[in-house]
Amino acid sequence: MNFSTNIVSKHRSSLMGIAILWVILYHMVAKGTEYFDFKYLNALFNQGDSGVDIFMFLSGWGLYLSFKKYSILEFYKRRFARILPLYMIICLIFIMAINGNIMDYLSCVSTFGFWMGGIWYDWYIP
Repeated sequence: MNFSTNIVSKHRSSLMGIAILWVILYHMVAKGTEYFDFKYLNALFNQGDSGVDIFMFLSGWGLYLSFKKYSILEFYKRRFARILPLYMIICLIFIMAINGNIMDYLSCVSTFGFWMGGIWYDWYIP
């Protein structure tokens, strides 16, 4: 039996959306049934960490396709140009919300805060 990867590539964004919704539903069910009770679907939603696995796999798939398309230098330039400006803005908003200082901001943007036990915003970028 032949497996074509075209269908995964074609519907990658939709599959990522379903995976994200699965994770969101997992967090809703994890709060307890007194908040959200989906009855028989609770067992499925409790497996929401699988949504993270699916999302990460599909993200890696997209990176693989992009990597094949460009040289390694062009690949990293495009990654940084796409991710870094928005990440810097999000870190700035986070630092302003916690009344942090410039060192906190640098710790957050450089991701050293995550790795060294300082101020950090997320786990995905580091």
